[in-house]
Amino acid sequence: MTTPKDQQQLTVEERSFLLPSDNDVALVEDSHEEPAEEPGALLNFVQRCTRCGFPTPLLTKYLRSQEIALTTWAEATQCSKDDLAFAVVAHLSPKAKRKHELIIISRLGEKAAAAWLSRPNVQTLLAEIAAGKQGARRSSDGEDC
Repeated sequence: MTTPKDQQQLTVEERSFLLPSDNDVALVEDSHEEPAEEPGALLNFVQRCTRCGFPTPLLTKYLRSQEIALTTWAEATQCSKDDLAFAVVAHLSPKAKRKHELIIISRLGEKAAAAWLSRPNVQTLLAEIAAGKQGARRSSDGEDC
């Protein structure tokens, strides 16, 4: 669990991603900055959403603060960072929402999955991924973004 001493060592951006916000404006602020150079499916997804006009501010923050987010989540759930990173990436697949939940429960275990899903911003992050997938899919049906 993140302690007040640990919170002082986090950057403002890391705190805004990891800790619950009193003001939801931080979750929807439009970030025009690209995340740090990081290969992979999440970065490709963010870039595609940006091209298609679907902002992903929370996912962008996650990419910038990925190591600290995974470490914090691992401490809270007693799961490995790799399993938690997998749980985020699993939501990029075109499967139904219930299928994602089953995949995560089978990977993390029911108790750890429930603990992870209850973490600040996790549901919002996953909803942002779902909205970006749906929006990008709609855009690519009519035009290639």
